[in-house]
Amino acid sequence: MDIEIRPTTAADAARIAALLADAFPEEDLRPLVAALLAEPRPVAHGLLAEGAGRAHGLVVLTPGSLAPSGREVGLLGPLCTAPSARGQGLGGALIRAALALAEARALTQVLVLGDPGYYARFGFRPELAVQPLQALREAWSDAWQACPASPSDAAAQSLILPEPWHDPALWSA
Repeated sequence: MDIEIRPTTAADAARIAALLADAFPEEDLRPLVAALLAEPRPVAHGLLAEGAGRAHGLVVLTPGSLAPSGREVGLLGPLCTAPSARGQGLGGALIRAALALAEARALTQVLVLGDPGYYARFGFRPELAVQPLQALREAWSDAWQACPASPSDAAAQSLILPEPWHDPALWSA
């Protein structure tokens, strides 16, 4: 199957909502993604993987910054693939596309809250210097990662992201 990864548009909203419902049947990320990608002024970049007229995957990269340094960074997520497209490398292709987008936008670091075993394949390492917006559950402490990770002696930084990310449930559910 030929898959194209391209920036999302307002016309993709219904397809993205259906993909998120299919990929995350127990978690409703549709309101978050809709708020991040809302036109005419989206606060994040969506990349959609499509082929044969269907949406097969999505990744969102939200630009943010760190305080007090002011460095520009990105938050990767949500990342999803349709159940029928899993195990074919599509998630990895979406991550690589998001990292390339981050580099093109001159973001100095990309952060993610996700499976360390999976994201390590793409250069993500545990992040100790950058504090997420909300306290994470203890079970998720290893899931907070960055590419590249801050040096172990880096000064503490706080992540600043757009309003849709401020819901505590996104960080501790």
